[in-house]
Amino acid sequence: MADTITISLPDGATRELPAGATGADLAAAIGPRLAKAAVAVVVDGAEADLTRA
Repeated sequence: MADTITISLPDGATRELPAGATGADLAAAIGPRLAKAAVAVVVDGAEADLTRA
């Protein structure tokens, strides 16, 4: 299993996070305002809550 995962964002940017990171972790890595405002993520085309790894 990889130690990190690469996440592709809608604007084409990417972020690397530790394996097992959640949507909340991603939002926090982008910025505190997004961390407060985020309510869901899209993973492989399906909506999921922020606790999904």
